[in-house]
Amino acid sequence: MAEGARQRFSTGPRWLIAAVAVALALGVVLMYAREGLQPGYLFFFFLPVAVAAVVLGRFIGLAMAAYAVFIALVPATWLGKEYLEISPAIPGEEVLILTTWAVFLLATAYLVGWVSERGGSLSFAQGLGAQAIQAVELERRRTGQDIHDGLAQYAAAAYLETEVLAGLTETADSRTREQVERVRSSLDMVVKEARAMIGNLRPPALEPEQFATSLSELVAKLKERTGISCSLEVEGDFGLHTYSARICAYRIAQEALANVEQHSGATSVRVWAHSGKGGIDLIVQDNGRGFDPEAVPADGGQHFGLAGMRERAEYLGGRLSVRSAPGEGTSIVLHVPKYRGGGYG
Repeated sequence: MAEGARQRFSTGPRWLIAAVAVALALGVVLMYAREGLQPGYLFFFFLPVAVAAVVLGRFIGLAMAAYAVFIALVPATWLGKEYLEISPAIPGEEVLILTTWAVFLLATAYLVGWVSERGGSLSFAQGLGAQAIQAVELERRRTGQDIHDGLAQYAAAAYLETEVLAGLTETADSRTREQVERVRSSLDMVVKEARAMIGNLRPPALEPEQFATSLSELVAKLKERTGISCSLEVEGDFGLHTYSARICAYRIAQEALANVEQHSGATSVRVWAHSGKGGIDLIVQDNGRGFDPEAVPADGGQHFGLAGMRERAEYLGGRLSVRSAPGEGTSIVLHVPKYRGGGYG
């Protein structure tokens, strides 16, 4: 957690730290604007300190709270007994008020930051990410339907026309027949590609009890198309997690297996999926030619759809790592954390 706080500080908005510091200084000015302690203004300090703790972590929040305590107590310490005597309140009560306030402010900063680091901000981000994933799936479904109703239908009709044309040109010269056959073969390929695209775009059956079956079908189709030796292990109860987490894992497995087929030159691939209380874990490992992950641009470039897979994982607060080296195969490792909030399915 300490590392997470340091990372927040290094990447967080510095302007926010400055704004919180200024707000706290303003609170001190208001608190001492009149003679004597103005207890009502002590509540003002909790808001900027809580904001710092939520956005930047508990340690930065704690630092802001300590800063607030320091600048609030300096005037009282400087004036000492003279300041306390001119206050309308009893000196002992003022000391108790300031001490209690300081303790609660520091505790609030730490606890609010701790809760945020443990899941508050992550849950919020996961909720937004889940909405994005579901929007993408809806668009995939619409695109698949459009291909089915448009391109696939026209291509199939054109293919049938070439079948008729082939019959009509049986007695034609060889050059004409060859040309017709090339057109028919091209249209046959278009029809098959359109059907494959529709299948890839169509949302799979990913209810908890169907997740293993859908992964099994994905692996079986790869083996049928390529002859690559495939193994699949699915463990745990996927009902512990949301539909968005399951679709994320499925789509990344789908993309990783497509990479195995198109780029790896592998002869075997292993898929392992596990559902536990902490989240969903997925590994897709092949024995192909491998590559140097460090040589792939951050945006993925033209390489293997890695950027898209990482984006999917990050939508739900997950992480995706690539372990590979030339000649040593490739492993795609995914972890999607359990969603602990509410509002997405």
